Amino acid sequence: MGQMKNCSPWLSCEELRTEVRQLKRVGEGAVKRVFLSEWKERKVALSRLTSLEMKDDFLYGLQMLKSLQSKHIVTLLGYCEDDNTILTEYHPLGSLSNLEETLNLSKYQNVNTWQHRLQLAMDYVSIINYLHHSPLGTLVMCDSNDLPKTLSQYLLTSNFSIVANDLDALPLVNHSSGTFVKCGHRELHGDFVAPEQLWPYGEDTPFHDDLMPSYDEKIDIWKIPDVSSFLLGHVEGSDMVRFHLFDIHKACKSQNPAERPTAQDILDTYQKVFLSEWKERKVALSRLTSLEMKDDFLYGLQMLKSLQSKHIVTLLGYCEDDNTILTEYHPLGSLSNLEETLNLSKYQNVNTWQHRLQLAMDYVSIINYLHHSPLGTLVMCDSNDLPKTLSQYLLTSNFSIVANDLDALPLVNHSSGTFVKCGHRELHGDFVAPEQLWPYGEDTPFHDDLMPSYDEKIDIWKIPDVSSFLLGHVEGSDMVRFHLFDIHKACKSQNPAERPTA
Repeated sequence: MGQMKNCSPWLSCEELRTEVRQLKRVGEGAVKRVFLSEWKERKVALSRLTSLEMKDDFLYGLQMLKSLQSKHIVTLLGYCEDDNTILTEYHPLGSLSNLEETLNLSKYQNVNTWQHRLQLAMDYVSIINYLHHSPLGTLVMCDSNDLPKTLSQYLLTSNFSIVANDLDALPLVNHSSGTFVKCGHRELHGDFVAPEQLWPYGEDTPFHDDLMPSYDEKIDIWKIPDVSSFLLGHVEGSDMVRFHLFDIHKACKSQNPAERPTAQDILDTYQKVFLSEWKERKVALSRLTSLEMKDDFLYGLQMLKSLQSKHIVTLLGYCEDDNTILTEYHPLGSLSNLEETLNLSKYQNVNTWQHRLQLAMDYVSIINYLHHSPLGTLVMCDSNDLPKTLSQYLLTSNFSIVANDLDALPLVNHSSGTFVKCGHRELHGDFVAPEQLWPYGEDTPFHDDLMPSYDEKIDIWKIPDVSSFLLGHVEGSDMVRFHLFDIHKACKSQNPAERPTA
């Protein structure tokens, strides 16, 4: 769950009753009420059955949650059938219905782009594809008779992906046995639902559920263009994406369900469009070097997704199946190349103490962002010497800095006493903080289990050295160093608690 790396058993009735504290109601539907709650200092979502008449639906939704756990489905943390409660991961951005309001907030402007919106549409189609090929068989998303209802079945995560949340109306289709579905027992209207969901016998014949023909999973395909259009919104580039998706979306709207494409066909088309839009641009494609490093690779991807901001390299796309990540390309490369870059004649105009101090401010801003990130206090662990530290950052064409390498960002939590150790080997030298050095002398061989952990103040210790490199040796840089002497001296306090914050 979130930053939880280890899987734990689902919480029991007793644990739910004693360890979970209900805070406030945040949502209500026909089947359940949802309460923001707290478990072990983490925000969680506690769902309670609204009415015993809906218990069968409630238990069916629980069964689906248990059976379908994957990256496409909200994480189940525990349940109690006796109390009619379900505990799941909490996503503060809430229902996908809130997407426009969320993206209109200034702090999310950086993700309000056609690229991020198309990625959301790809997430949505991936969920439909997963349901159509689930471990249980072909499931149909029945709670989707209009656009608002459809959107309410999904949650927007903090890293701007989508998970399915409401699974109490997922009937099973089986083509082999001729098992098809009907979504509800009342007459449906409008053009959001598929034609085969409409009463076929005209206005002169009153609707009767027993006479209504059943249908299959292709009703979900009919709705994909409408949901995707909502997700694409009206930002620069989104109409061009719609143009490229016109043919596949037209096929989704075939009157004959058998002629509609599969969700996988649609997903393949979306991915091709996503990549084709980048054909004219330089981008950076990262590939996993070795399967032994896959956990680190996926952790770095998770950080990239969760931390998107002006401080972090822009994520354009990813494919976990192929172990690839696509990011914005910065031709000036690693921050390690700063001196070589500024020595080029075309960059002489920015080789000044003012621009160099701005770079140092960028660097400290990134550290400050990581220490107050949406995920909590993160420590930049890949920083045991100056060259390694510089290699974690990129120099942009407008001479600012973005963090690029995020696969070693462990979490500190002072409240719960969670601290970190950067790697499992002995560290040396005065670039790393004193608390990162083996404290028991040369006579005691290093042993990782005996090595004390530490907090984010190791990043503060390193700031003077990185800043000194960034300031370089141009006219005025020594005067800047003089003015920074006191704060840099404080950064080098032997006692971490005495060091300033970023």
